[in-house]
Amino acid sequence: FLSNARLHIQTAQAPPRRTPFHQNGGACAPTLMYSKYRTGRYVSKVTVALVLGIFGFEWWVYHVLCSPAAGWVIVFNVFLALSIWSYLCTAFTDPGTPECDEWRKWDSGRVQLTGPPVEERGLRRRGWAPGEVTWCHRCERDRPERAHHCSCCGLCVLRMDHHCPWVGTCVGWRNHKYFVLFNLWSFCAAFTFLLTLRGPSALECFDVLGLALSRKNGPTIAVGIMGACVFLLITGGMFVHALTMAAKNETSVEDRFSGENPYCHSSSLENLKQLLGPMDRSMFLPLPPVGRSSGTSFPLAASASTAAFESGLSSRETPEMSLISQTGAAPAREYGSV
Repeated sequence: FLSNARLHIQTAQAPPRRTPFHQNGGACAPTLMYSKYRTGRYVSKVTVALVLGIFGFEWWVYHVLCSPAAGWVIVFNVFLALSIWSYLCTAFTDPGTPECDEWRKWDSGRVQLTGPPVEERGLRRRGWAPGEVTWCHRCERDRPERAHHCSCCGLCVLRMDHHCPWVGTCVGWRNHKYFVLFNLWSFCAAFTFLLTLRGPSALECFDVLGLALSRKNGPTIAVGIMGACVFLLITGGMFVHALTMAAKNETSVEDRFSGENPYCHSSSLENLKQLLGPMDRSMFLPLPPVGRSSGTSFPLAASASTAAFESGLSSRETPEMSLISQTGAAPAREYGSV
């Protein structure tokens, strides 16, 4: 009688895991640079090396070619060290793939689904699915709520925000805090660089052309100044955007969803704590956040609108879905495009 249900549940043995590392259709050795193809992983590594090289170049211009005050040198080095630390944590932390500990723990303690509902196969849906296990038709596996598929990496990521080519991987639940801090400290380092230069002074920094013609190392310093300006604008804008999205408890993927966000609490600080952890000094360091959820389930906002949203989901439940729910598995919806 269960064979007539819309989902087939395998209770004896979980389906084999699909490795997220692909090499033109074949498995390859695990790597921290996630991509479907080997070329993509090589490009990611080159990009990370390039960004680290830019950091080193800016440090060299500031210390060797210029003569800033000793006090500002300490401040700049602290900001730069925090920026590099945050960048490395972003690039080399599993963003929340099926191989991470949180996903494995969620996967091992539950009944496995082997496919989406028959009537929904082939459909692509985008929208909120609070508390529901969804099905990815590309990975051919179920996944926790708020997990989405990255077409660049070729796998699903917990609370995926976006794929960032500058860090060579996705920004997801496990490295999103580091990404926010990377933008914050990079902005602070670039601002300090431009404000505290001596020999040339801070005002001379704006006369890039004159600086390039009047000093022996003028062109090199001018390049360093322009690089700092680019970092200032890009990382400052990205930090404001990332902090705004975190204050709404929303990702870049979910920003395209229609309807009310069921995860957005009335307090922006509460939303920020879910991503960044407790509001103490550790929040400003690229350390693993403590006291937050595992990334496989999230508390819903306690509001009348959210209650109505959940009531609407329950009212659409069919007898077949109720039967399957009694077996311990949530109905799977297919959001294969994200």
